[in-house]
Amino acid sequence: MSGTPKILLQARGVARAFGEGARRRAVLEQADFHICRGEHVALLGRSGSGKSTLLNIIAGIDRAESGVITMNDTDLARLREPARTLFRREHIGFVYQFFNLLPTLSVFDNIALPLQLLRMPEKEIARRVAELLNAAGLDARGGDYPDQLSGGEQQRVAIARALAHRPALVLADEPTGNLDAAAGRRALKLLVGARDTKDAPGLLTATHSREVARAADRVIVLDGGRISDGGGDKQEQLAW
Repeated sequence: MSGTPKILLQARGVARAFGEGARRRAVLEQADFHICRGEHVALLGRSGSGKSTLLNIIAGIDRAESGVITMNDTDLARLREPARTLFRREHIGFVYQFFNLLPTLSVFDNIALPLQLLRMPEKEIARRVAELLNAAGLDARGGDYPDQLSGGEQQRVAIARALAHRPALVLADEPTGNLDAAAGRRALKLLVGARDTKDAPGLLTATHSREVARAADRVIVLDGGRISDGGGDKQEQLAW
């Protein structure tokens, strides 16, 4: 990124707690961070630290109890559920650890789904899906179904689906967590490669993998409900 990076997403004071019987457990407490356009930020944290909760809040799948999250000058925390759904559909791509492909749809149709929801013309959909299949190394698999693919192939389809509508922000929740090392590297290459495009999205990857974190521009750590960024010192954060 050249010049002064433009902030894409800003979070301030984000808090979320969950009930455990008669008690409540705070998962996020005053979480503050930002992501710039075209930047890859890795979110490190132990299992159960709240990484997935934070990604779900940003995506509008869950809601923060307090705090402000702004993206493209929109305060996501103030949007009602239908508006959050529309905002996510247009501006955010989500990559899940467990793929979440629709088993009754072909590979082609899984990738095409977000474009169809946006009512893109069929010719443009076909062109975009073909482009993504090529980038994923799956040109010959468009007519296959998810259960005919390996785990690594399924994850590449899931990444292609998340990138299909050229979102401003991509959220990836442990995208290599269920893959072997080789498949994980290939999936990560496809995901990070999206930043080489003209309209490069911001990328926030929740992970406990140091290899994934090393591929990021910047690392932030979620621990005890709070986020630290080490003043931009990635090596310091990787030592966490």
